[in-house]
Amino acid sequence: MSVRNQLSGLSPDYATKTEEDGLISFPAIQHYPRGGGWMEEHIDPDIGQKVVLSTVLSKMGKDYNEGGLFYINSNGKKEFVDQHLEPGDSFLFKPNIKHGVAPIDPLEKLDWEADDGRWMMFSALISILSLKGLDDSAAGLATKNVA
Repeated sequence: MSVRNQLSGLSPDYATKTEEDGLISFPAIQHYPRGGGWMEEHIDPDIGQKVVLSTVLSKMGKDYNEGGLFYINSNGKKEFVDQHLEPGDSFLFKPNIKHGVAPIDPLEKLDWEADDGRWMMFSALISILSLKGLDDSAAGLATKNVA
C-alpha cells in the first residue's frame, strides 16, 4: 500500500487505516480456479491511484496451464504476462490500461474447493460508496489528493 501510495503522489499511509476522501485501501487475495475462473476486460477507475501493485502467488505451468492476466496493447491485441512471472514476483501497471484475466484452464472441471488455479494479491484504493453497493460515479473522488 505504501509503495502504491508513494508512486501515486500520495502520503505513504494514505487511506491505509481509515477512510480518506471517501476512499479506503482494500487488500485482497484473488483465486481464479481451474475450470474457468476469469475477470472481464476492464479499466480501473481513476480515484487517486496511478499504479496498481500486484503480487503473483501461483505458477503458470504448475498450478494452471491456460489463461491468465492480459492487457490490451497499443495495437488492440491481448498480451499475456503470467508466463513471465514467478510466485512472489510483484509488478506494476497503470490502472487505465485495459486488462483482465482470461479463463483459467477452461476445459477442466470447475472446483472452487481446489487449491490450484491462479492466485494473486494486491491492494487497491476503493470507494467507500462502491463497497456499500452505491453508485460512486458522481462522488468527485478522482485525483482529489493526487499531485
